[in-house]
Amino acid sequence: MRSTKQIIRRGLLLFTALSSLAVGADSAGATDPAAADAHSARGTAGRPETAGASHRAAPTGPARQRPAAPGSARPIPTRAPSATGKPKPPPGDGLPPIPPSPSSHPPLPTGEPRPAKPHTKPGGSPSPTAGNAPAGGHAASRSSRAAKPRIFEGRALDTCLTPPLTTLDAWRDSPYRGIGVYFGGRGRACPDQPRLDRDWVRGADRRGWRVLPVYVGSQAPCISDHAKQQVRLGEDPEGQGVREGRDAVARARELGMAPTSPLYLDMEAYDIHDADCSATTMTFVRAWSRTVRAWGYLAGFYSSADSGVAQLAAAHRAKATDLPQAVWFARWHVPPALYEERALPDKAWRPHRRIHQYEGNVDEEYGGVRMHIDRNQVDAPVAILAR
Repeated sequence: MRSTKQIIRRGLLLFTALSSLAVGADSAGATDPAAADAHSARGTAGRPETAGASHRAAPTGPARQRPAAPGSARPIPTRAPSATGKPKPPPGDGLPPIPPSPSSHPPLPTGEPRPAKPHTKPGGSPSPTAGNAPAGGHAASRSSRAAKPRIFEGRALDTCLTPPLTTLDAWRDSPYRGIGVYFGGRGRACPDQPRLDRDWVRGADRRGWRVLPVYVGSQAPCISDHAKQQVRLGEDPEGQGVREGRDAVARARELGMAPTSPLYLDMEAYDIHDADCSATTMTFVRAWSRTVRAWGYLAGFYSSADSGVAQLAAAHRAKATDLPQAVWFARWHVPPALYEERALPDKAWRPHRRIHQYEGNVDEEYGGVRMHIDRNQVDAPVAILAR
């Protein structure tokens, strides 16, 4: 009995000794939170930084990412991946980078007539016109494609003030059968167009003239034309593009121009090597284009071949998807050449998507009537009249 008690007592003493050792080890490994914070602060403020660890200049190519520690947040890439997962290369051509497209398309205008319903096949599914559906599913699903574009191939004139229909009659023997009309925009040199109404558009069409609608809206902040300084873009180019795109659609409808008609945005020459100005201008152009296309019209773009058109071509090479669908480029004092323009990619904006303005500010007379015009060679969409 005594030996059993001794054994039990020795076991209790051994258990107590072992428990004391375990508690001591835990106490030695524990850290006071306040002390840990103080240590961290001292290490940040007082520890000399390792040379080159975090202040090395960023590489020109895609940045290499250090592997993340277990449980830590993943590092953010320095360049956004494309849809294919590969880094997006910076646009070349020596031009400023193209501003990114917004994640969503602008809402359709309110308080105005709604776009016409898209044409449907016998099976009941929408049938957009081949080759003309706008990029981006959202705009494409809401835009009207009730008719194919009306293509004109030949010579066209444009003149500041819409001429009377009798002048078109007098010019019946001229080489021109297309005419550009300045139907809207706060940047027009001739803002008052007393003859330009629905009856004039229909009368010109009945006489065999094809109408090219031109909208002269806000201009680039670095525009070359001093006469248009008062209509330069402000601090909200995207919002301005949406508003002016809506205005262009409303004015086209007032003139009886149906969806699928082209509306050509006129952007006069500007300094494309001014990065801020170029980015602002392209943001406006793309917002205008998205808005016009969302309403079922074709977005066109007029500018100098060496300024706005060169910038547009750079955006095309950078895979922008919301660009105007037809290009009207000005390169004067050369023979008309629609598909040899050096500023444009060879396979872009074709077929039937180009206009070349090859002479400007010239006087011509036919049938005893003289006009001051610009000369254009056309292979592009023209206005369609609403029924």
